[in-house]
Amino acid sequence: MNHIGLDYYETKKHGTDSLPFAVYLSKIPEKLSSYPMHWHEEMEIIYVESGRCRITIDGEKFTARAQDLILISPGMIHAIDQEEDHAAVYYNVIFHPAMIMAKEEKDVLSVRYLAPLLRGEKIFTTRISLDTPSRKEMMLIVERFMRFREREKEESLVFLVKSALLELFYHLRGHLKESDSKPVSLHQIRKMKALTSWLHETLTEEITLKEAADFCGYSISYFTKFFRNYTGSSFVSYRNLLRLEQAKRFLERGEHSGLEISGMCGFENYSYFIRAFRKQYDITPKQYQLHAGWNKT
Repeated sequence: MNHIGLDYYETKKHGTDSLPFAVYLSKIPEKLSSYPMHWHEEMEIIYVESGRCRITIDGEKFTARAQDLILISPGMIHAIDQEEDHAAVYYNVIFHPAMIMAKEEKDVLSVRYLAPLLRGEKIFTTRISLDTPSRKEMMLIVERFMRFREREKEESLVFLVKSALLELFYHLRGHLKESDSKPVSLHQIRKMKALTSWLHETLTEEITLKEAADFCGYSISYFTKFFRNYTGSSFVSYRNLLRLEQAKRFLERGEHSGLEISGMCGFENYSYFIRAFRKQYDITPKQYQLHAGWNKT
């Protein structure tokens, strides 16, 4: 299996320079059983066509079922995981809001909606329920986006995409709200990437909160607030997630026992490793390895 990784600030290019828009048909499980925490500057719309899966957005976990419409605002940290033995088929519509922004300073759409969205000052309601007014109209637009997958190489598609996005934002205007989180700057994103890369390199070492704060050049109090605002979790919890993700990769290779992997990922206590793994993934390390087709634990 492939993994994106918790430290991944997604740099994948969606669409083209002239049309930063893409639609993907995704299935869980298929090549992946999960898309671990990542973030990007684009907005993302997820429509679950069938089945169900678990989605985490800024620390909030919920089950997404068939016909669910999910909005992920720019900069939000999110993940998609298989829920128990259930499968899911869903579409990802990803686009950069800047493609429909006007340069005029008095453009209402840009000033009141798009610019605050890109700065992280405003975010969309995460889930659009079935009884939401204009839900039918929104779905008709999303279905149009799905059909655009077959025409992505057409240069003139840009006209249809932009007009559809403008229509979509019209129906979504009432679902944009003030963000409770302090916006994270691109400078902080780069600092966070450097930090998480360093944490990956030192998984077996006991890195203290102060050492992590010093790495970023922050005081402990500021670092604690910054870290939670950025990841949605505490430093200790996030570090455990990094270790558990690494453990999953080792388990999938089938080259080591669970006990060996526990030590390789910085867990001094094997029993604690089992409990932490099960709490995070609803399965024990041994069951996970067996489920993937290996039996070397």
